[in-house]
Amino acid sequence: MWFGFRLAFLLLLRCIRWVSAVDITLYVRSQGLVHQTGALNEVLAAVVDAGWSHTTVVSMKEAEEELKHSGLWSYFPWIWQTEKKRFGKRSAGERWVVFLEAATMVDPKALELLLAQYDAREPWYLGRSLQDDQMSIIHHYQQEPAYPLVHAGFALSGGLLKKLLKDLEEKPVGSGQQIEPVWELASRLGKMGIFITHHEGFCREPRPHCATWVRPLDRFRATQGLRPEEVVIAVKTVDKFHPIRLPLLKEFWADESIVQVLYMSNTGGDEAKIIDLSVDFGDMVDPKKESNKQGSGHCTKMQAILRYLHRFEPDRRWYVVTDDDTLVNVPRLLRVLDSHDDREAIYLGERYGWSHMQ
Repeated sequence: MWFGFRLAFLLLLRCIRWVSAVDITLYVRSQGLVHQTGALNEVLAAVVDAGWSHTTVVSMKEAEEELKHSGLWSYFPWIWQTEKKRFGKRSAGERWVVFLEAATMVDPKALELLLAQYDAREPWYLGRSLQDDQMSIIHHYQQEPAYPLVHAGFALSGGLLKKLLKDLEEKPVGSGQQIEPVWELASRLGKMGIFITHHEGFCREPRPHCATWVRPLDRFRATQGLRPEEVVIAVKTVDKFHPIRLPLLKEFWADESIVQVLYMSNTGGDEAKIIDLSVDFGDMVDPKKESNKQGSGHCTKMQAILRYLHRFEPDRRWYVVTDDDTLVNVPRLLRVLDSHDDREAIYLGERYGWSHMQ
């Protein structure tokens, strides 16, 4: 009996030593915005309270400045730049890297315990797994592989980082397009034969067992006193979609919008809200010329829309441009815009990228 107790005690000590020896770095995709900085400081406080060094938390803004690279948001350059430096200093197998969003909160002790269940020398890819039930353009019309709920964070083991570094060295990231980096990382790992392992400790909301969870950022957002009439939404459309898409748009959100909605097209329509841009901008909005292989790919049409808004809607604080297949939560949009100082030059939106190489 004594021998069994002593063996169990030694095994427990070994586990405790292993947990305390786990080397974890938190990479936070924070752009340095005011509300994101407030959220980042909350993560830093939790980490320090848990006895971790504050240097275990690295914000993307700081890393961009240090590495002089603007493409870290697409994951591969960040992994390549930072892990390549560290690889020669310390065995990659002893480490974990956990990617977080600005909205992700962490329980450091729970995260230590979660990661200690896995051998970091092996190629582990952990997170809250999601699977597409239909094809979408942002995933290149592919339903595989599964990918993590990015706002709950995900973890890459040192063993996986080592394999990924080798793969990036042999097959560098090209000059292609990055649409949704979290899926593209999962896709690259899938081609290496490594797929995400689902773990309930990466949570959508805070619960007792959670190592990470998604938190709302509104309490970190300031207010600039924005009013609905100080915003205009310009919907980019074309004549062939007037009878197909615009009725759905109006039904789903536009007719109830407390913000003015204008439909910007190459022709007019039955409603005053459909603006015929061809009157002022001619070929810039002609789909036969600007939306083909020899054309601008809609860039001249975007220029025409911005020029129109500058000329005819000069006193707005915010200008929002959407496509005619975009769903808009107008109250939520106003809250986000209201948290930014419109006196500064700000360009908000979902970021796509090209040529973010290592």
